[in-house]
Amino acid sequence: MGCSVCLAAAILTPQVFGQQAAATGSKPSTATTSRPSVTSKSATSAAPIKLGSVTLSGSLRLRMESWDWFETQNADNAYTFGAATLRVALGQQRDRVDWLVEGEVPVLMGVPTRSIAPAPQGQLGLGATYFAANGRQDASVIFKQGFIRFKGLFGDKAGSLKLGRFEFNDGTEVIPADATLATVKRDHISQRLIGAFGFSHVGRSFDGLQYARNFKAGNLTFVGARPTEGVFQLKGNAELDVDFYYGAFTRPLKRKQSESEFRAFVLHYHDGRPVLKTDNRAPLLRAADSSNIRLNTLGGHYIGAYKAARGKVDLLLGARFRWATGAPLIIAPEPLLLKLGTRLAAANWPTRSNPG
Repeated sequence: MGCSVCLAAAILTPQVFGQQAAATGSKPSTATTSRPSVTSKSATSAAPIKLGSVTLSGSLRLRMESWDWFETQNADNAYTFGAATLRVALGQQRDRVDWLVEGEVPVLMGVPTRSIAPAPQGQLGLGATYFAANGRQDASVIFKQGFIRFKGLFGDKAGSLKLGRFEFNDGTEVIPADATLATVKRDHISQRLIGAFGFSHVGRSFDGLQYARNFKAGNLTFVGARPTEGVFQLKGNAELDVDFYYGAFTRPLKRKQSESEFRAFVLHYHDGRPVLKTDNRAPLLRAADSSNIRLNTLGGHYIGAYKAARGKVDLLLGARFRWATGAPLIIAPEPLLLKLGTRLAAANWPTRSNPG
């Protein structure tokens, strides 16, 4: 048994504002890109449509998912469904100010209605998850992004401030020029704590502000925002009763035989929703706890790609420490993240080992 996902994407015009690709060449970027977690084949991008000084851009993503993984007689464990995600944006770029307004129309097709099994199995794949979140609703219209970005604030050409609704993925403030290093960062660093859920058919946005400063030493980023609903819910316009504050410094390093990068970050997360806490206290104590969740995270990573005799060796080190404030939760340091990989020049495909 297995699960297969097939994706086809048709690009109407490149989204030059809403989902700008982050800068390469180990240069910091103030924009992030959310991409689906499956391989896609895209049509050749057309030239942007100019309406005077305003740019019209958009994309259409089509995906079919086929699930046949779970074993049960109590629900439909094998099914296929499809989805389409249409995004259309208007934006303008000037020397001192950028702005963007973007809408999204997610459509679900043939979502299974009998793929939620009794406990403990529950939802049998993402098709069941979409049905649990939306029932028989199959489409919606979402205000995806709407922001204004001020550049060169107070004469500082290195800084910019974005205000409004936007997408953000932590860890993508700088995109390495080295392809191996960029792959490691995309697969193991990006969105580990904060993300736009680009792999889902709806995704998520953030309402708030993002300050970024790109200078010789690296990139300094601060984000304070509240996430929208969405992800698996077709209702993606309202905010959640959640807010976070994130700050990070990223420094790229490039030498003759290697390219590397380190990042240090701090995150404060506040959740005001009346949800059951998932900690190690007795169930009765957790059920009686109606206090808000406040979590703090301090961490960082180091990634490097080093030239070897027949290819490259890449290294990833990461650590995070998390603690709570205002609640008697027991929080411990997370395990050290260590990954080592190699890419052979002759075979042109990576083999990786994860020693810790």
